[in-house]
Amino acid sequence: MLKFKVGEFYESCRYHPIIVTDNSGDNVEGISLIDGSYPNSCSIRHCGVRKMSTKEAIKIALNWDKHPYKDWKWKEKYSKKEIEDRKKKCKDFSKLMVEGE
Repeated sequence: MLKFKVGEFYESCRYHPIIVTDNSGDNVEGISLIDGSYPNSCSIRHCGVRKMSTKEAIKIALNWDKHPYKDWKWKEKYSKKEIEDRKKKCKDFSKLMVEGE
């Protein structure tokens, strides 16, 4: 299971880059770099969070208006295909932000 330290970054299930303020057990919590919302709390096992580098988190926040899921809204159930498509688009966008300097 992933472990986070305070000050590290993760991508939340809303696709926001989040700076970690607490990680206890299966729960990671932090502040959104997109809208400053707090607390953003995700289950490490169930939300599909991933670690982000500082560079990636900041570049995504600065380019949020171009993010493929900037207007994404949570709904009760997604198909596996929807989830995989979304993950791929977000990873591609992150890669572009980090490598496309």
